[in-house]
Amino acid sequence: MNKTPQKKPSYQFTIKQHFHMRALLERFANSSNKVRVVRKPLGTTSYLGVKNKIFTGERCWSEEIEKGISWPIEKAFLNQVVRVESGLLVNDHIAISTYHLLWTLRQHFANNPNGDREIAPGMNCYMDEEIELWCDANYKLPIKNGGIISGRFATTLDIKELMECPDNTANYEDIFWNIIRSEGARFISADQYRSQLLIVVNPYIVLQGAYEETPPFLAGPEIVEEYNDITEKAALRFTFG
Repeated sequence: MNKTPQKKPSYQFTIKQHFHMRALLERFANSSNKVRVVRKPLGTTSYLGVKNKIFTGERCWSEEIEKGISWPIEKAFLNQVVRVESGLLVNDHIAISTYHLLWTLRQHFANNPNGDREIAPGMNCYMDEEIELWCDANYKLPIKNGGIISGRFATTLDIKELMECPDNTANYEDIFWNIIRSEGARFISADQYRSQLLIVVNPYIVLQGAYEETPPFLAGPEIVEEYNDITEKAALRFTFG
């Protein structure tokens, strides 16, 4: 009797991984669903879709980071964004801080992907691609012969460690995220801010971290220009808006 070939499992992996939330990028898109991007250092301008490779890495981290860790952080952060956009105040400052750190780390690894890493020298084991994909889908760490893990799993270990690293979390202790609004002039955003506690959530709203909670502030054109200057200096590869 002939055996029916067993179908390989079909996994829904995220291949193009955004280091900054797609939902925020879309808030800066024009009527053609394009985002204005100004590249550093030359200042060349392009209009790009939110799926463009400039906003993403290609399988730089595992599904555990993409879905198991990032998605809940993004959801909690987006809840705060929606509150602020509807005129309410921030009620979960930790959610914003956690997203700011995650964004910073993902941006780094999207642009500086890890190569394979030896974590158990001399380990003798068998690991084919199908098993590795199963491990990825189920948030496991697949170790290849020689004690080697693929680069995206090395990045997973790094991000998990850095999210808990006291040197990183200390930057957000006792931080409040205050609201800056503009009624006319538009804010731009950097691809990353790192030490700058800023998140531009849409062209008219900025969240700024501080040690004191203050009422929402209405910024005139000159103040918006000052924030945009900070953004241009902080950006590593580009600004968008």
